[in-house]
Parts: sequence; structure tokens; C-alpha cells
Amino acid sequence: MKVWVTADHHFGHANIIKHCNRPFATIAEHDEALIQNHNSFVATEDVVYHLGDFSFSNPRIVGQILDRLNGRFRCLNGNHDRFNRASWLRNHPKIEWIRDYYELKLYGRKFVMFHYPLSSWNGMRRGSIHLHGHCHGNHKYSFPLSMIHGRRIDIGVDVMDYHPVPLEPTIIALADDLERKEYPDEGTNYSTRAVS
Repeated sequence: MKVWVTADHHFGHANIIKHCNRPFATIAEHDEALIQNHNSFVATEDVVYHLGDFSFSNPRIVGQILDRLNGRFRCLNGNHDRFNRASWLRNHPKIEWIRDYYELKLYGRKFVMFHYPLSSWNGMRRGSIHLHGHCHGNHKYSFPLSMIHGRRIDIGVDVMDYHPVPLEPTIIALADDLERKEYPDEGTNYSTRAVS
């Protein structure tokens, strides 16, 4: 079993193609590509932490997409999510829980997860890693690092080549690499790192 993180799919949101310059002609093509990308990495027994903005669609379409996606989902609410308005969706067999904020201790690390980027978080100066979405790679220091004393990583699909990434080894290796730098080199493309 692997543990994956991702965010900002915006399934069903036609304007996201234009807003984020995503390389798809239609929202149907977009959604299908993201489903296929997801399933090419994630196995059915894997755990996926989805950090918000899963969809901009009605809950029934969200349910149909979840039916097709591999993995078990632990979801954080984003500003476009409608999970709380669909009580039956909260009971979807692939959704283990839905929260606003979560702290995970795994692989000897602490991960602070929230849809939005934080300027300060629990354990920031003691090695914890803040994972978020929302910025679509557009915030000045949203990816991969926001400040000298903290490691903040935008794990949204716009930054990560439209697929989830594993906590181990990819996110941990990226965070360790960032710890050695004050700010990332401009133009560094971390999204092309291997995700084995």
C-alpha cells in the first residue's frame, strides 16, 4: 500500500482549463485524462489524501468519478467542494473521511495538510512539512517553498503533472532537498521527478 497526495482536480469545471492553462480541449477530455493519470499511479488498496477542490460538479457526477478512481480517499474540503452538502456522498465507500485540516505522522515525519497555503504551521521550525493546494502553482512562493524556516509544498495537479504523488519517496525527498535551500532555483521543475 502506498500513500499519495493530490489536490485541485476541479472535475467538471470547464473554466479551469482556461484559468489554469490546462492542455485539454474540453472538460470531458480533461476529466478523462485526470482519471486515467490517477489510475496509472494509484492502486486500489492505496490511500489518497485529496487536499481539496476535487470537483466543481454536482454530487452525483462526483460519485460517478469516485467510482472510477483507484484508492481509498481521505478528503480535505476546498473552497469549491460540495461534500458537506451531499450527506450520501460522505457515505461513498471510497471516502474514509472528510475534514477541513489534518496532521499526519508517517515515515518519521509530520505532514500538516490544509487546502490553503499557510504562512505558519504546527512544527514548522521542527521539520514538519506543510502540504496544500489552492494556488495552482501561481503563488509567488507556493511551490515548492515559501520561506527559509519552513517547507511548504503545493501538491496540486497543475504543479504535479496532473497526477497524485507519493509521500514516500517523492514528497519526502523534495522536502529534504528544499531544506538545503533557502529558496528554490527559479525554473526548477520538481514535477518531473520520478514517483516510483
